[in-house]
Amino acid sequence: MADLNIEIYGSQVLRQKAEPVQNIDAKVKKIIQDMYDTLHEKSGLGLAANQVGILRRLVVLNNPNINEDMALINPEWKEVDTEKETGEEGCLSVPGIYSKVNRFRKIQVTAQDVQGKQLDFLADGLLARIVQHEVDHLNGILFIDRLSPTRRLVLASKLSRINSNGDNG
Repeated sequence: MADLNIEIYGSQVLRQKAEPVQNIDAKVKKIIQDMYDTLHEKSGLGLAANQVGILRRLVVLNNPNINEDMALINPEWKEVDTEKETGEEGCLSVPGIYSKVNRFRKIQVTAQDVQGKQLDFLADGLLARIVQHEVDHLNGILFIDRLSPTRRLVLASKLSRINSNGDNG
């Protein structure tokens, strides 16, 4: 079991855009397995490769609708309608910080699985929130970037402590 190191707020890799996966080879499959191990060890809902210092468009998550692990390679999403909902989010890379984030309630997701098979599915509720959160990571965006300026100001001292204690990049 490989427990990968989680990059913490302040690490530059969290602010970089991940590169598409060109070839789903043994190395990519090993990274995905290591990411699953890390996700389970840390009791997370989802994990993007940026969060473990790998700039590839890979996401692993536990699909809350069927309680099964799911890997998304080169994931993309688009909103199905304009309806949004607010829900509390946290992040393994921003430990101890939780806040309400407004996200699309329903999205259409496209990606590949570990066998290279094209995935195309509708996600709503918690699954939609997880996918949006993790794809944000692949684009160098953290959930705290989606908060109001007032809420970020309230969290500023906590974020500063995380940054000064956890900057490993």
